[in-house]
This record gives sequence, structure tokens and C-alpha cells, in this order.
Amino acid sequence: MKQTRRAALAALLLSALRPPPAHAANITVAAGEVAISSNGLCSLREAIVNANADAATHADCTAGSGADVITLPAATVFSITDSYAAYNGNTGLPQVTTAITIEGNGSTIDRNSGTNFRLFA
Repeated sequence: MKQTRRAALAALLLSALRPPPAHAANITVAAGEVAISSNGLCSLREAIVNANADAATHADCTAGSGADVITLPAATVFSITDSYAAYNGNTGLPQVTTAITIEGNGSTIDRNSGTNFRLFA
């Protein structure tokens, strides 16, 4: 009987020490915004960085938290004109390193450049 109580107490203590589960954030991107800039508008690049970091790395966007959803405005074009970084090749957007869903709402992410680079990594 004592061992059962001790096991139950130990399980209770361990569950109390676990951090609460992260709840997904919904990060809404401003129409056509791609570049990282402190302009009060959440850009696609800023949204991906915040979602990956589970933080408000860029104050223009909601902080990420868990498996985030990035929402694009309806029927908007996001023209990417330059490479953001090189992840085994030039890439237009930050590397996706966490669970992220992008709700496109009929928007287009377009490479608008004479320079070759992929959009996602």
C-alpha cells in the first residue's frame, strides 16, 4: 500500500514539474509584406522566424507558440525578390524548422527575380 501511494505521489510531482503544453499561435501577415522591417506590419519572413522561435523575435508579429498557423490575407501576391539565406542553396524565406501551417487564402508566394533561389527550405 505504501509503495502505491509513493508511486502515485511521485507521478503527481513529476506531472507538476512538466511545462504546460504549448498552444499554437495564429500569426497574421500584412498584405504583400515580405521583408524584415520595423514598420509595424507583420511580414512573411518575420512570421516564419517568430513561429520557428516560439517567441516575438520580430515585434511586428505575434509570438510563435507551438505548432503555429501563419495566415495570409485573401488573394494577395507576396513577391520575393532576393534570397533570405543559404540553406544548402539560396532560399527566399527563412528555413522552416518547426510545425507551421500556412493558410494561403488564395494568395500567391512568387519569386520575382532574375536570380535563382528556392522559396522554402
